[in-house]
Amino acid sequence: MKYGLIGEHLGHSFSKQIQTRIAEIENVKDYDYQLVELDKEEFKEFMEKKDFTGINVTIPYKKDVIPYLDEMDESAKAIGAVNTIINVDGKLKGYNTDFGGFLYMVKAHNVHMEGKKVLIIGNGGACAAVKAVCEHENAKAIVIVSRSSDRGAIGYDEMYTSHLDADIVVNTSPVGMFPNITNAPIDVSWFHKLECVLDVVYNPILTRLCFEAQEADIKRVIGLEMLIAQAKYTFEIFENMSFDDSIIDEIKKEMCEIGRRVYNRGMVAANDGNFSVKLNDHEFLCTPTGVSKGFMTPEYICKVDENGNVLQANKGFRPSSEIKMHMRVYRERPDVQSVVHAHPLYATTFAIAGIPLTQPIMPEAVIALGCVPIAKYGTPSTMEIPDAVEPYLQHFDAVLLENHGALAYSDSLLSAYHKMESLEFYARLLWQSMQIGGPQELNDEQVQRLYELRRQMGLPGKHPANLCPNAKAGKPSCHSCGGNCGGSSAAAPEGTDADLVASITKKVMEQLGR
Repeated sequence: MKYGLIGEHLGHSFSKQIQTRIAEIENVKDYDYQLVELDKEEFKEFMEKKDFTGINVTIPYKKDVIPYLDEMDESAKAIGAVNTIINVDGKLKGYNTDFGGFLYMVKAHNVHMEGKKVLIIGNGGACAAVKAVCEHENAKAIVIVSRSSDRGAIGYDEMYTSHLDADIVVNTSPVGMFPNITNAPIDVSWFHKLECVLDVVYNPILTRLCFEAQEADIKRVIGLEMLIAQAKYTFEIFENMSFDDSIIDEIKKEMCEIGRRVYNRGMVAANDGNFSVKLNDHEFLCTPTGVSKGFMTPEYICKVDENGNVLQANKGFRPSSEIKMHMRVYRERPDVQSVVHAHPLYATTFAIAGIPLTQPIMPEAVIALGCVPIAKYGTPSTMEIPDAVEPYLQHFDAVLLENHGALAYSDSLLSAYHKMESLEFYARLLWQSMQIGGPQELNDEQVQRLYELRRQMGLPGKHPANLCPNAKAGKPSCHSCGGNCGGSSAAAPEGTDADLVASITKKVMEQLGR
């Protein structure tokens, strides 16, 4: 393994997504980052083997890794905990990015600790770093609260009897972390001077503690900023490079930027449209229903499981009613990491007219999309739409929805959005060329050369260049199928050789575990 995160339970982690996105932004190729869950015995074997280039460390191993290290930086020594390790020729060096991550979190939200009384909940690996930041920011008093009143910590009973005058509370414990999202480490209503709550827990994005602070009109700071900042500092250590903190803000903004793009480009009206992102096989983020995609913030986002059941949603928000369609895409296409559904004007016009986008009019559209079929009409929010799109999922990366809109999906949210944008541009050019006499189409030889170019580029996803059911059946490819992809008919009638080939291929791939 090159890079990764180790811990006991990692189903809640966003680290892989964030690390991968940083690599994309910094144009670092072949950046492999994995999540590795380890029990106590597996942890010992893993550390002794040293089969990694760099790792992050989370609960409960931030202190347990220290005996395996050959060296620690000054920050890790002072804090007494390690969350980042690099392997240089078999020698392990430990770092602690918790200090920098939490300090960023404090500074980004203008939390003023000087002269204030701070309560730190939890006495684990993150506590020491948070305490060090509080001291750095000249807090007047720092009180650590833990279930076990030892190692300099007091118990909860003493906190409620003697320290209700705290100005700031920081939660470093796992209380409130997914899946136990209904829990909170303290009752904020008891604290009569409380002006700010900071929670280093980032899943759910808005914890119960932060939600209750928000409802009580107390400033609250979520843990996502700390996580992203830590990821940035970790990346610098792993890759031996340095870049500006602005990348942290870039990643946060991107989480809502796609919604604004979809809205501002007129791909949706009012509260229309929805998109989702796959975190792992059992957790998905999705946009809420009844909310304009142009005005979302991270706190709007809901989390669901693979069946569409709500895992986390803040007060007043529910997952998109079209989540069933998204889950069908993820089920049939393991390579897909994000789905975007919108109603772009020109593409939807073709969908309403029952005209598939199969005409090869420009190289970019041929390479990126191939062609775009039409799934038969289905009633919104029912299983009719997932059932209608399923026949096309193994062969195409975008589908028109009859009398409804369009669907695009890819290996990242940005890529899925770009497919939707390309689809709309293709539809608009086709429409406009039809108004001045009709488009001049690329011939079959030109199309095949573009198909070969796509294969050489190694682009991800499904495409008629390789997977067109008509081509598989020895028939003309979709770009010359005469509309066989469109309307209420499937890409090929049921019972044809194309169906048989597709069915057998699917079964074989399942047996191979691919």
